[in-house]
Amino acid sequence: MPFVTAFIGWATNWLAIKMLFRPRKPISLLFFSLHGVIPRRQNDLAKQCSEIIESELLHQHMIRDVVRSLEIQPLVEEKIKVLIKEKLALKLKSIPLLGAMINDASLEMIQQIAAKELGEMSQELLHDLSGQVEDKFNIRSIIEGKILEFDLDKLEAIVMSVAQKEFKTIELVGAMLGFLIGVVQVIALYLMPA
Repeated sequence: MPFVTAFIGWATNWLAIKMLFRPRKPISLLFFSLHGVIPRRQNDLAKQCSEIIESELLHQHMIRDVVRSLEIQPLVEEKIKVLIKEKLALKLKSIPLLGAMINDASLEMIQQIAAKELGEMSQELLHDLSGQVEDKFNIRSIIEGKILEFDLDKLEAIVMSVAQKEFKTIELVGAMLGFLIGVVQVIALYLMPA
């Protein structure tokens, strides 16, 4: 009897672990439906995980703050200098009359003025850009979408590889409890008056 109940305890826990992911599609059995917990609740899981991640780990405003903290002034100044030197200089020199007045000194002066003005505007540019990034980049919907797209076979393999030891422990505890229940039943049967 103890060995039979140990097997039953092990088998029920083994089945419960398997039913986290299986069956993938609902199977109707008489008056009830059999469906794996995670496949059945994948939408709820995606929604709750995305809410938790957004509220506890990656706040929507963190993206805005990171973008605003970028130091782009030197980058803007360098790009302006390249733009004026490589693109604008050729176009200005090709304009009749005006082209004769454009030399390296005047181009250098234009570069410095433009770089200084745009460099000062870089914080305003970052502020506007961070607002647009925050509006377009919705952490919650991205995470929810990724969880819904996640392949359940791959997820099962990941969970099983990470928690394999714990699942084996759960199965063994089920077997031990089943064995103990069997021992108690044998003792109870033995002590019962005939």
